[in-house]
Amino acid sequence: MDAATKAKIERGKRIIEILKQPQYLPMPVEEEILSVYLVTSGVMDGLPVEKVADFEKAFLAYVRNSAKEVIDTLNEKKEIDAKMEEKIKEAIEATQKLYGKS
Repeated sequence: MDAATKAKIERGKRIIEILKQPQYLPMPVEEEILSVYLVTSGVMDGLPVEKVADFEKAFLAYVRNSAKEVIDTLNEKKEIDAKMEEKIKEAIEATQKLYGKS
């Protein structure tokens, strides 16, 4: 199997982990968008699959507590523009430092 195919399969495993939600506890749409962005941006590519849910929880907690404007703006504008993407990347970097992956 070539490297590109293997990378796609590995990312797919992480996407599946991100899409899992507890029964009867749907995630707010804004958080779903952030989670999908997180995994499709390649941030989680080097993270073991079993750590994906933990990192997602840490990221969303950081956004809720320290970068609430990201959720508020997403809720209001319903899109990710360049300015919003920069704020999301800042939140990802902060989470990586807190999570121990810098």
